[in-house]
Amino acid sequence: MEVIATELATAGKSKQALTIVEKIQAIALQLTDAGEYTQALRVTHSITDDSIQSKTIHAIAPYLTTPTEHEQAIQVAKTITDYEQKAKALDAIVRRLVATGNPERAIQIAQTIQSYYGGKNQAMATIERYKN
Repeated sequence: MEVIATELATAGKSKQALTIVEKIQAIALQLTDAGEYTQALRVTHSITDDSIQSKTIHAIAPYLTTPTEHEQAIQVAKTITDYEQKAKALDAIVRRLVATGNPERAIQIAQTIQSYYGGKNQAMATIERYKN
């Protein structure tokens, strides 16, 4: 992991960096396949491309079951700087929180991205739909 981080730091925003980011994403997805969700989220945190990071969170989110995993995913998603990508990642987590019986936490997260849903009332209506 340290080698990958070093390569990312030296590669900058070049095509080579994108290749490295894609490799990091592949590692995160392999860890997900192996059931190592916490480790997959740690690796995902090191992805520097917002779009790829968001997509990786989307891929991992359906497997999260514990409050610790959910909170770790939320913290990773909050590091995404592009609002739309951050909102998509957080929405995937909101869906998972609802599916695992934690609608209260889902509401808290949804309120941080209300504008993604179209406002508070729409966010609440969306969460109700996720329950079904």
